[in-house]
Amino acid sequence: MNKKVFIAGVMFIMIFTLNIKCEKVCDLNEVLKLKQLIVKDEYMYLIEEFKIYIYSMKTKKLIGSFGKKGEGPGEFIYFSNMIVGKNKISIDSENKILFFSKKGEFINEFRKGFNCNKLFPIKNNYVGFSIDFGTKDINKVLLYNVYDNKFKIVRTIGNNEYIGKLLKKIRTKKKYDDYIPQVKKFFAVYKQKIFLGDPGKGIYFEVFDYNGKPLRIISGNYKKVKMTAKFKNDYINKLKSSNDWERVKAKKNIIFKQKLPCYRWFLINNEKMFLFTYKIENNQREYLITNMNGKIIKKSFIANVPKGLISINKGYIYYTLENEEDELWELHRQKIFNN
Repeated sequence: MNKKVFIAGVMFIMIFTLNIKCEKVCDLNEVLKLKQLIVKDEYMYLIEEFKIYIYSMKTKKLIGSFGKKGEGPGEFIYFSNMIVGKNKISIDSENKILFFSKKGEFINEFRKGFNCNKLFPIKNNYVGFSIDFGTKDINKVLLYNVYDNKFKIVRTIGNNEYIGKLLKKIRTKKKYDDYIPQVKKFFAVYKQKIFLGDPGKGIYFEVFDYNGKPLRIISGNYKKVKMTAKFKNDYINKLKSSNDWERVKAKKNIIFKQKLPCYRWFLINNEKMFLFTYKIENNQREYLITNMNGKIIKKSFIANVPKGLISINKGYIYYTLENEEDELWELHRQKIFNN
């Protein structure tokens, strides 16, 4: 073997190893059933079904908690999602949206309009989606909308074609083909702009202002990954272990696509986009880092954990792992770029 080639190969392996080096930060002794992790500036939030724990990022110690099930002021009967903004926290519940200080102190709440789901505040508006399973127009089953502060639709910015096409098949009441993976659109709010991503198109995002006005298209190059036997086996085995397997088997023909979508979900932080792909190696999930024009500037791997248990803050990706032996959750982190 050529000596230069050998040295280059060793250096590549060393760099790759450094890129995926992770470290345990602390144990999370207070949390039992973790639903979501958010690390934002000096605080970390660990969300159970109705209770939110607040940790100091400086000391890694619990400093308080808030949240209560109920219908009174500051209480919620259903937890959809939580957003930590610059000055306050918003929690989307089934019938209202609630606001708290970053220390968990209740500020106020507003009753939501009908069919406003997973709301993200953006200036004086909100972005979320509506679902109408009764409509005959399959393109209007799931719509992404911008709402005003009275929860009236300002503008519809997109729809999820997959949901409508699937509903059309279900309405036939026959056994129908369900193509896996199911390609769905995702949205995020960053610096008062809305990013609506379509993983079926690769690195592709429509960008809107806070009123839903189109601003630009982000499009980058990405070669789709071929469907693997492992993905198929894992998917079917998970289905078979669920209580839903008999119904699925009777209703659906599971058909796997030849290639996987670009990513499963994405995050935006510090003028970079993080696309978590379907590619798994040694129980590590690949993620792509792009600039705000969609150009890939780095590829790396991180522990394969659910999307709600990953957060990005100040140059690190944070994630939680369940230590089954000690029966507790652990906080880990990985540096995004090595200096």
